[in-house]
Amino acid sequence: MVPAPVSSAQGSRIWVLPLTLGAVLVAVSFTAFLTFHVVAELFACVVGLVLFVVVTSTRRLTRNDFLLWLGCGYFWTALIDLVHTLAYKGMHVFPGDDANLPTQLWIAGRIVQAVTLATAPLFLSRPTTPVVAFAVPAVLAAGQGALIALGWYPDAYREGLGLTAFKIGAEYAIVAVLAAAALLLWRRREMLDATVLRLVLGSIAATAASELAFTLYVDVTAVANIAGHILKFFAFWLIFEAIVRTTLTEPFRVLARAASTYDAIPDPTLLVSRDGRIVQANRATADEFHTPVAHLVGQPLHALLHPMDPVGPNGCPDCSAIAAGLPVPQREIFHPLTGRTYLVTFTRVGPQRNDAPDDLTEGGTIVVLHDVTARRRAEDWVRTHAERLTMALDNGELGLWDWNVQTGSVYFSPTMETMLGYEPGSWECHVDAWERLVHPDDRAMVQAVLGDHLEGRTPLYECEHRVRRVDGTWAWILDKGKVVDRDEAGRALRAVGTHTDITVRKQQQQALAEKSRRLEESNRDLEQFAYVASHDLQEPLRMVSGYLSLVRRRYGERLDDQGREFVNLAVEGSTRMARLISDLLEYSRISTRGQEFEAVPAGEAGAAAVENLGPALAEADAEVTVAAPLPTVRADRAQLERVFQNLVGNAIKYRAADRPVRITVGTEPAPPGFAAFAVSDTGIGIAAADFDRIFQIFTRLHGRTEYEGTGIGLAVVKRIVERHGGSITLRSEPGVGSTFVFTLPLAEPAASPEQPAADRVPA
Repeated sequence: MVPAPVSSAQGSRIWVLPLTLGAVLVAVSFTAFLTFHVVAELFACVVGLVLFVVVTSTRRLTRNDFLLWLGCGYFWTALIDLVHTLAYKGMHVFPGDDANLPTQLWIAGRIVQAVTLATAPLFLSRPTTPVVAFAVPAVLAAGQGALIALGWYPDAYREGLGLTAFKIGAEYAIVAVLAAAALLLWRRREMLDATVLRLVLGSIAATAASELAFTLYVDVTAVANIAGHILKFFAFWLIFEAIVRTTLTEPFRVLARAASTYDAIPDPTLLVSRDGRIVQANRATADEFHTPVAHLVGQPLHALLHPMDPVGPNGCPDCSAIAAGLPVPQREIFHPLTGRTYLVTFTRVGPQRNDAPDDLTEGGTIVVLHDVTARRRAEDWVRTHAERLTMALDNGELGLWDWNVQTGSVYFSPTMETMLGYEPGSWECHVDAWERLVHPDDRAMVQAVLGDHLEGRTPLYECEHRVRRVDGTWAWILDKGKVVDRDEAGRALRAVGTHTDITVRKQQQQALAEKSRRLEESNRDLEQFAYVASHDLQEPLRMVSGYLSLVRRRYGERLDDQGREFVNLAVEGSTRMARLISDLLEYSRISTRGQEFEAVPAGEAGAAAVENLGPALAEADAEVTVAAPLPTVRADRAQLERVFQNLVGNAIKYRAADRPVRITVGTEPAPPGFAAFAVSDTGIGIAAADFDRIFQIFTRLHGRTEYEGTGIGLAVVKRIVERHGGSITLRSEPGVGSTFVFTLPLAEPAASPEQPAADRVPA
């Protein structure tokens, strides 16, 4: 229904009060300009504040975002105008008492007002929120206020000179924005009541005329200034009439225009006659199907909803029900042209009044299409993932539990029951039923771990415990879960988790632990045997070696050359055997006779090793550089010295004959909690194929005639490093040199003393 127009008598009454007040204000301006200015500006402030209160209070009823935007914008305009009034020359509220500050504030207020009027028409057809509507003009007002307070806002008035170029230019720019506001409002005129449209356009015109008047004065009491304030008074009166009075006294007339058109409905909406033809369609329908409303009207509803259906409307149950005047149940349809799913509702209307179109005199049907594509996709996604989760749980033999912590009720998945031999659904759906199945020896531990998680002390609940099977045996279960819902006080409301049968894994772990225990015992027995054998072999070997030496001394002259050679070979063999037994004894003592770990400055251990090798270094004319400071590590001091001594000794032994011997002891990057030491040399190098072999016990890469030794030195180094929890690696290139890198755990920071400066130890 189109709202009734305002009568001429009503229109005349609108102007009686503002014209009377305007005349009074003009009279007052000639005798008391300051009073005139205060009254005119306070009127604008009151209008702006009242407008804001009304539109925010009635928003629940009007749902009018256009009014909301205007109300919030005029609220901030009113606040700036209030400060402008207090800052006006002669008010003596702010220091300085000149005309520049109030003129700057005037420009700031008009900018907020003009931007509000220019953007408000946009919200005749699109939604906004109270927060956005309030925040946008707030930011604009606060930003200008900050610039004025900081002195960064351009001057608008200079005493004796009048208005600045900025002020005049800003007024013209504001007028241009107001003109754009009027144009935008006119283009959307069909969305406003005609009277409201005229009043808002009149307010914009009066505001623009006011701005033009304010570009003409030099003195603040000039006629142009007075005219500008009178025009502003009328502009605010018109906006008051258009919004405040209309919203309070004629809300139904304002809403009637929107209610009278289908375009106010966001969903595609159709009015269909009894014969199934479309009588009216809203703009949402035209936008959804990319077809003008004029082309939709008169078309069969069936052709729109089922464009690919070969049966036609006669075979369509919905069209048949519409034709028969019967109720049509709502249904979901997939539209092949839009690719979307709609929930279609059918609402019977009529019979209609006598002046309705002929095709509606016997009633019709309103058809509304609600787009449920997103909901359907979400439901499909949930169903698909639920199926995948169920399949994963079943295939992985995982039991699922869902616990209401407050009531104690629990959902147990069928797999959770069948994995223990129970029939699905045989458990009581309560946490007490589960607790009764937990092994008595594990129950206290389970409750403690679960309690820590429920209280929020742990991020997850994870516990391995035993549960009774249906046959009375016990199964090991990995029980994992998490609280997924808590109340405002942090109390657990709901927890979800899984049960995994780890009985086989536990049995394997136990078997592996037993094997490891036996292996450790065997290793200890072997180490003890090697130690005892090495120790006990030394005495008879010394006896053999001693008697052989005695034979060579006493009877050497009586033996022929071959006899002396045999004796010499026997003595050399016994000597090598003694050295081999000594090395084997040392190797066995690494674990059995090692000292307790302590904080050892690695620099001290390295220096001690270099000192022990002094004669060998001197003989080889070698130079060793120990970088400083070397970190402090947690180690067996004697064994750490042995590691450095063996590595530096190897570098001396396997030196290259054609270049000086240079050995460097330093550090390299290491994992957290560890130190990495590197011993580099310029020796003969090692082929990559031999990297692993050289750490094996009694392994030699060269013959005894080339290099002495038993092949046990690097094996000792590796075993010492591994006893400390570290590792050793090698980088080498034949003919260039080698670098051995080993890691050891760092000592606690407090136990790390200062290391000495770098030492260069010459031969």
